[in-house]
Amino acid sequence: MTAAVLTSSASRAEPTVPVCVGRILSVAGLSFGGANLFQWAVLTGTLNVHPMALALSWPVAVGVFLTTLFRIRKGSGEAGRIAAGWSRTGIMVSLAAVLALVVASATQNNWALMQAAGGVSLTVYGVAWMIAAIRTGRPMMAVVSLTAFAGVGAVFLNLGAPEQYLAAAVTLMFVALLPGIALACGDRI
Repeated sequence: MTAAVLTSSASRAEPTVPVCVGRILSVAGLSFGGANLFQWAVLTGTLNVHPMALALSWPVAVGVFLTTLFRIRKGSGEAGRIAAGWSRTGIMVSLAAVLALVVASATQNNWALMQAAGGVSLTVYGVAWMIAAIRTGRPMMAVVSLTAFAGVGAVFLNLGAPEQYLAAAVTLMFVALLPGIALACGDRI
C-alpha cells in the first residue's frame, strides 16, 4: 500500500493565481519584513553586529525574493506567470519611486530623503490592496489596504529613528506575510 502511494504518478493540479500571489506575498513579507527587522535590531543594538552588515540586508532580501519569484513563475504554470507579472509591476512602481528619491536626494544633496523609501513601498502595497478590494468587492482586502496606509503613517512618524524599520516590519507582517499565507493555503481574503 505504501509503495503504491509513493510511486503514484498522478499529477498535481496547478495552483491558482490567488495561491501563487499568496506564495509571492509570503516571501515578500518574510524577506522584506526580515530585512526591516534586521535594520531595526542592528540600529538599536539589539543585534550586536557591525553596522556594515546593514549594507547586506537589502541585497539579500531582494535576492531571496527575486529567486523565489522566478521559481514561482517558472514552476506554477500560467497562474504563476500571471502572479509574477503583477508582482513585477509592483516592483517596478516601487523601484521607480525609490529612484525618484535617489534623484531628489542627489539634486538636493540631502540623502536623508532616502529614509522615506520604506514608506513609499508600503504605499504601493496599500494601493495594490485597494485596487484588489475594488475589483473583487471583498471588504477584507480594503482592511488590508488601510492597514498598509496606517503602517505608512507609523513609518513616517518614526522617520529617521530605528523604530521606522520596526513599524515597516510589523506592517509587512499584516499586509504581505499573513494575507500571503492565507491565500497560499487557498483561503479567500
